[in-house]
Amino acid sequence: MSSEISRLFDPLGLLGPIIVTAKIFLQKLWILKLDWDDEVPLHLKRTRGKFRDELLELKHLNIERHVLCSKALSLSTSGEIKVSLLCSKSRVTPIKEVSIPRLELCAAELLSKLIVQVQSSLDLEIHGVHLYSDSTVVLAWIATPPHALKVFVANRVTKIQNYTEDFKWHYVNTAENPADLISRGAFPSKI
Repeated sequence: MSSEISRLFDPLGLLGPIIVTAKIFLQKLWILKLDWDDEVPLHLKRTRGKFRDELLELKHLNIERHVLCSKALSLSTSGEIKVSLLCSKSRVTPIKEVSIPRLELCAAELLSKLIVQVQSSLDLEIHGVHLYSDSTVVLAWIATPPHALKVFVANRVTKIQNYTEDFKWHYVNTAENPADLISRGAFPSKI
């Protein structure tokens, strides 16, 4: 299974929900502490078979690509702005139990690092960056001076504040958060 996952070339993170699903599966196997020669439980064999079959759906996956030739923002004839996924990044929850707010904070840190990498890669002057989280706790931490926070939180908030000092953070309802798909994982046919 790990060799199947490693064959998925995904430099922009567009297959994130699929890869997260596979990593969660591997994590379940890891928790069982099976030896190489041990039989995998039947329910996990079925899950693996379904995943392997679903990988065939990737050849039908179509992602629109756009090339910009100007720094000017263009609107459609109806005056709407179109937003498309540029890239994504994810991590699987560690086996060691971590609180949901701390996991959400790590996700915000990952986002802040990614936006800085994207900005430097594009080599464009970008104004008005808006970042979103569905965690009110994380948004409150980001708005708090780090010295008032506990060490784990303060260290990450410091990095986030440094990376995103000119950006605006906003709340987005979980049900409306498109980034939530990658945190749950998904089979190719569901994307």
